[in-house]
Amino acid sequence: MPKRSRKRTRHQLPEGLHVDAFGDRIDLSRRPGAGEVPTGALHLCDVRNAEFGGLCPLCTGRLAPTPAGRPGTAEHVPQYTLGGVVLTRTCSDCNDRGALAEAELLRWWAQAYPARFATPGLPGSRVGGDVLLRTTTNGKFALVVRGGAAAGVHDVLTTAGLTEDVTASLSLATGAWMVALLKSAYLAACVHLGEVPRTRDAQYVREIIRTGAFGTDPPVIGSGNDSVPFRVFRIYDATAEQARGVWVGVAFLPRAGDPVPIFGVGLGAVAFVTWPILDLRQRAVRLALGKPA
Repeated sequence: MPKRSRKRTRHQLPEGLHVDAFGDRIDLSRRPGAGEVPTGALHLCDVRNAEFGGLCPLCTGRLAPTPAGRPGTAEHVPQYTLGGVVLTRTCSDCNDRGALAEAELLRWWAQAYPARFATPGLPGSRVGGDVLLRTTTNGKFALVVRGGAAAGVHDVLTTAGLTEDVTASLSLATGAWMVALLKSAYLAACVHLGEVPRTRDAQYVREIIRTGAFGTDPPVIGSGNDSVPFRVFRIYDATAEQARGVWVGVAFLPRAGDPVPIFGVGLGAVAFVTWPILDLRQRAVRLALGKPA
């Protein structure tokens, strides 16, 4: 039986566009949420693609050759739908694992939520597809159905007319999107270091990726007393230097007094995250600064 190919498209949002509605204007661009802390980031070096002698950096097993004779499969970092670039090669099992987490990461980045709509004239609720949570120029919330509206939306609005109430329920992210970001950051770290590390903290990260979940709340990286929070900063208005690929740098977390520097990985125009392999951070810093490891 021939293998089915997965059709994937790079996702784009209508940044900078507005829609006039009922005397108000809806801003379709992504904007920081109430709990997000604005931060700046300093680019130190780019992360180029690399392979690891036929090893999969995620499971450390040998890569099986493809029909074309290449070892393993091309791995995009971040995922292809978010504009990722091919950074390395992984085995097909590891490449395919985490598809649901990647779908959730796409929604997290777009600030979109799966929605269901209901009205008193219809039993139950109807699937409404993904809804963008946006604001108006008057500071009100606005729900914008992304893409073509699902049939359920038409059913609800037609039944409700102009007299009945319409309620919407949104499905919140489960946190799997953070595992998808950790996977991308870990692969970038391997390429930056030039090897598949076998340290305790590298194995800890691989286990999180394999199981698809952090074992702690809030999520941390590193094991034992040396663990630190896995911080994620969504990138808005990325510079050309940031958007062109994967990079290593420093983000500055605003605090009373001097900002707190956080060494980490920039994933294109998607996010900046904490360096994932804690016990190799000092070596990574030296490499980023062009110093001997």
